[in-house]
Amino acid sequence: MRNKLRYSIGERSLFKIDLPSIVIIGSEYCPACEDLKELMEEELESGKAKFFDINSTMGKVFVKWANIQYIPFIIILDFDNEKIYEAEVKDVGEEFELVIKNELG
Repeated sequence: MRNKLRYSIGERSLFKIDLPSIVIIGSEYCPACEDLKELMEEELESGKAKFFDINSTMGKVFVKWANIQYIPFIIILDFDNEKIYEAEVKDVGEEFELVIKNELG
């Protein structure tokens, strides 16, 4: 399910962008990012998740907004409750689960 997210950066006005509920910020030169993309291949292909390169326009927006200091960085967008979270991958045997670390914004 894709939704609109409103955000502001500094003095800029509000923008609306079409995003899935999982956003991954990373780089093609980051082995851990590539591993995460492989792990989440189904979510990325289905549109449930989207990967943004840290140097892309949207990647830079998220880096500035969330003060991202490392990659890969996973963001969960909870549109129903209008909350944004940082998440991490927890290995559960053959599968994985995304675990919320803290609320952003």
